[in-house]
Amino acid sequence: SSGINAEYGVCGIAQHEGVVLGEACGRKLAATSSKYPVEQCKGRACKYTELSSDSDAASESTVPKSCGSLREVSELWTAFVEERDWYQFHSPRNLVLGLFGEVGEVIEVVVGKLGSVRLGEELSDCLATTTRLAEKCGVDLTGAVIHYTKDDVER
Repeated sequence: SSGINAEYGVCGIAQHEGVVLGEACGRKLAATSSKYPVEQCKGRACKYTELSSDSDAASESTVPKSCGSLREVSELWTAFVEERDWYQFHSPRNLVLGLFGEVGEVIEVVVGKLGSVRLGEELSDCLATTTRLAEKCGVDLTGAVIHYTKDDVER
């Protein structure tokens, strides 16, 4: 079929549009790590525009160029949040509201046909926020995906 199967969400959109999600997640995490250096934003809720643009203050990124699995994406984003002491800002409510904003950006990219690189960035944001929400709420996201994919195949 030429349409996107909404049941498969972020992964389905990525596959349909030719986005290699693991690579997109790695690029996005590296870029976000550079925008939010630990030493400048630890424990602070701030926009990257409020941080110093001094290149010496930016952390050297040790983020891999690609994420191989959903679990790896989750672990990398968890480490990113822990380094910056941002758990305090990640209530389920705040994460859901953030996810709505990220989905809006995906819609903007798809409707505006802004390209697969930009789509990969926005899908990565959705995936990162979803993995954070699942962790915060005690949901084994990998297990849930496997369970519901198996149910879909059996239908």
